[in-house]
Amino acid sequence: MSIPQEIEDNFYAGKRSEQIRFTIDDVVKITSGEAQGKEGTVIELESIEPEATYTIELSDGSADVEVTQSNMEMVTASDFHEKH
Repeated sequence: MSIPQEIEDNFYAGKRSEQIRFTIDDVVKITSGEAQGKEGTVIELESIEPEATYTIELSDGSADVEVTQSNMEMVTASDFHEKH
């Protein structure tokens, strides 16, 4: 199922919603799954059903992974800079 143009436009414009909690270039920490504990950057919105799923470029450069929004959390700028 394709993503409605308005939702995709909002994703690339940095406009969050209840359905899309993350947008392009957000720095996130993965909280569950194969890449649990790793940080990365949101680079693409893959799908919105049944739950928003994003492509995350891992900060260590090891891979790009697909993660549902319930399995990640926002990393604040101060958290990110303390570790890098």
